[in-house]
Amino acid sequence: MATPTPATVTQWDGTRGSARWYAAWTAAAADNFTDTVIVDVSALVPIPAGNSIKVKRVDVLMSGNFQATLEFDNVRSGTVNTTTANTRITRASGDLFDLNWVAQNFGGITANATEYAITTVDTTSQITAASDPGDQTGVAYSQDGTIDRFIGQADESNIFARDYSDGPNGGITPYKDSANLVGDIILTTAGVADGDELNVQVIFERT
Repeated sequence: MATPTPATVTQWDGTRGSARWYAAWTAAAADNFTDTVIVDVSALVPIPAGNSIKVKRVDVLMSGNFQATLEFDNVRSGTVNTTTANTRITRASGDLFDLNWVAQNFGGITANATEYAITTVDTTSQITAASDPGDQTGVAYSQDGTIDRFIGQADESNIFARDYSDGPNGGITPYKDSANLVGDIILTTAGVADGDELNVQVIFERT
């Protein structure tokens, strides 16, 4: 199976833009995309202030049983303490948690190489996990800036439409640390097979 060269078309007026991305997998060599850039902020003219854009809407058409993940190209990380009692994950050092992770489809948090679904972000230093993380002290954590994940079904075409404009920021924004605010949008795929197709449209605007 071959990794296809995706067709990408981007429109941008300095305030609002869209990116259309398409790929179809065919017989030959390796499969899957890893860190494929759909929107390269540095390529937009004019470049958004703060090098950042927010995602307003995503439309996805998937043909095949595989997974597609959209994320910003930055990662929040540090160390955490975890407890069986109340399935809590508490920040010990590093980046603060984001109160919007659950509402904005950011997925789970990885602690000590295990991903846990988030029930609630109680504070910027405390998360209640959906499963028991055990009692651990000072283990590494990360959150990959996930925008959304989509999973297709075998021998079917699946249409997904996500509107994030009702969020607290009028869309999903990338994580801002003390030095950077990065807005590139990355796609990864997993489990693709010959004959699978993927169409993605991202509507975005400056933050």
